[in-house]
Amino acid sequence: MAFEIKQTPSELEKDKLSLASRILGPGRLVRMAERLRENNQQIPELNFCAVSDEGMIGGIAFWPIQIGSTPALLLGPLIVNPEWQGKGVGRGLMATSLAAAEKLGHELFLLLGDLSYYGQSGFINAPAGLKCPGPVDESRLLIYEIKPGIAAQLSGKVAAAH
Repeated sequence: MAFEIKQTPSELEKDKLSLASRILGPGRLVRMAERLRENNQQIPELNFCAVSDEGMIGGIAFWPIQIGSTPALLLGPLIVNPEWQGKGVGRGLMATSLAAAEKLGHELFLLLGDLSYYGQSGFINAPAGLKCPGPVDESRLLIYEIKPGIAAQLSGKVAAAH
């Protein structure tokens, strides 16, 4: 089962949104991550998808945010068609996009997810006490830092960077 990871062409953006809706469901619209994406623009250079002969099977996007006064990127959603889960699609999307983000000079990433999965890619728990929009299970608030030690100094409000 071969797949390719590439920047998401505009003609596949609707497929990506449809896949996200199917996987994440309507409850996604009230979550913290969705609130940070509202009226925000994803970074086109970091908008990747995974495609196979079947079409789009996964995708990832990044959004500019601030954590206190520190610039960061919100990772998400990371979506993978359930039939392709466990086959390296998610890890491939993360590795490709995080490497591209680092080349663009980004150093800090935030997401809401499972440490058991994202920890394998270097994510750690975010420092306690960050003020997020909406209710958040702090055990699922994760940080990836290019330069170790950035996360320890984070504090304040998490907000979209407009």
